Amino acid sequence: MKALADAEKIEKLKKPTAYTTIMRAQAYFNANKEEKGLRVIEQYAQANPSNIAIQLARGDSYAAAGKDDEALRIYNDVLQHNPTYAKTYAVLYAYYLQRGDSATGESYIYSALQQSQIGLDDKINILRVLSKNIHANDNKDERARILTILDDLSRQYPLEEEIHGIYANYLDATDVVEDSIANREWHIILDLNPYSAEAWGALTSDALRKDDAQRLISITDSATHYLPDDYRWYLYQTIGYILLHDYEKAIDASRRGQQCVAADENMPAQQRSMMYSTFYQNMGDAYYELSQSDSSYYYYEQSLSYMPDNIGLLNNYAYHLALDSMDLSRAEQMSAKTIQAEADNATYLDTYAWVLFRRGNLTLARFYIQRAVDNLTPQQANDPDVWEHYTTIMELSGHADAAATGRQRLLEALQKAAGLDVLDSDEHETK
Repeated sequence: MKALADAEKIEKLKKPTAYTTIMRAQAYFNANKEEKGLRVIEQYAQANPSNIAIQLARGDSYAAAGKDDEALRIYNDVLQHNPTYAKTYAVLYAYYLQRGDSATGESYIYSALQQSQIGLDDKINILRVLSKNIHANDNKDERARILTILDDLSRQYPLEEEIHGIYANYLDATDVVEDSIANREWHIILDLNPYSAEAWGALTSDALRKDDAQRLISITDSATHYLPDDYRWYLYQTIGYILLHDYEKAIDASRRGQQCVAADENMPAQQRSMMYSTFYQNMGDAYYELSQSDSSYYYYEQSLSYMPDNIGLLNNYAYHLALDSMDLSRAEQMSAKTIQAEADNATYLDTYAWVLFRRGNLTLARFYIQRAVDNLTPQQANDPDVWEHYTTIMELSGHADAAATGRQRLLEALQKAAGLDVLDSDEHETK
């Protein structure tokens, strides 16, 4: 009620303005006095019929009061008399979006962007509204229409970085066209402004999504030339080098990333801890691949000191301890935390089963390796490590049929990994 009292005091002390009128009407709405709020804004709107902003606010008030027919009448009246006033199109877009009709809303965006009488700055403001709600519309035809307009605008204004950025983001958020067009737009942005972290980040994410390690490293190398203090490029470089099995360079990239984290005085403490933990974990993984277990475990410990509940690290650490038959009691404790956090994660279940197997608990190992197999995703279905573990555990626990199935699946996984045609079981037995 204080806001309402303050609004009324302001109204008495000075001549009403559009701002104070809207503030007073909103105060009435907040106090559940919608009719009074509508009267306040109606009085000012009638006294100022040429004030487009107050007319739109009037429509918003009726929409907020649930009087959609009147709200739409007002919006359309404003649009009819002021067809080049860009904000009206954005208001109508928001109105339909809030009611779950994104296709109709985007038709107003489409109409505004087509009009030559609406200036570039206004079109960019409309595009900003659109870009905040990219995922709202799953109508492919409507998306295609918007993309056509964005493509035209990017060609009409080739030096406008923001238009290229909105276009690229819209492309990335849809599946209407191929990724190469979005990448083209991101490269155009970098030609205009090589210091665009957004563009470098988008290209990096695309390379990472496609497991294109060489491209990932190439992009991040270029990014560090312009933005050398951003730790993200070194994090992605680390991933790229690990994918290429170049572990020495992965370690070097992680060290450089840590230096960036240390130098960033404005980084929040929680984010700093997370990044230190991530870089140390990657170094531990890389050292393990270099057969330097002592160094690997040292960096795993460093990582845990920053994030004791780093689930991915706990899984890797436990699995490597199991492979080395070291500190298996602790390995079991760490692995147990991962399946407590993600009970259906096939990777974590597989690690837990293998730790239990190494500890000699065949009954529980068989239970958890079966759960791991039951929870494999389509992408994990041909993981040879899982099927090797499954075969070994089933065989040694006396389940010969399951072990035979595991051997067949292991053979298929190894053949697929080698790029060979998969033989069925009968063909295999006759070779």
